[in-house]
Amino acid sequence: MSERFLFLDLDETLISSLYANNEEHADQLLDIYTQYWEGWKYTLSDGWYVSFLRSWSKDLIAYYQTVMGHKNVGILSWGTVEYITFVNQLLGLNVVGYNIYGREDMGANVPKLKGLNKVLVDNEDYEHHLKMGYPYTKINFLENLPRNKIVTVRGFDVRYSRDDLWDTAYEDVISQVDAAFEADPIE
Repeated sequence: MSERFLFLDLDETLISSLYANNEEHADQLLDIYTQYWEGWKYTLSDGWYVSFLRSWSKDLIAYYQTVMGHKNVGILSWGTVEYITFVNQLLGLNVVGYNIYGREDMGANVPKLKGLNKVLVDNEDYEHHLKMGYPYTKINFLENLPRNKIVTVRGFDVRYSRDDLWDTAYEDVISQVDAAFEADPIE
């Protein structure tokens, strides 16, 4: 069996990020949502943001880094690499920098990923990725990732998520990821 690699989507999967008009607005968003979720404010080149951490994100990353090694767990997101790297450090997600892939990478071939048993955890399902219609999608980047290698979790948006009752359970995510790794690839 080939070596395993777990890819995790960032926005609406591991974290929920909101744009803020200014620092005061960022503080207001923190006041509202930190009663439910751990959050941080920060600025990037295009303005103020706040990001909130899904309750099981760090545990999921740490679990698979222990099981498969740090070199086999990464983030694959439509965000920019700069944004993903910044948020990864700020929120303490602990994904190594060489395993962060953003929109700039979607059209690239990454030789170290070729032939691996890859699984993607995302809030968007396989059909959504197909409908995007772009020549550069996560499915294409992951060498035409088969549909049974995507684990779809409920989208995480702090504006609509108040507790863990609405969420995909951590144990269910582990079960689904493990099953996806064990499954023979099918289209």
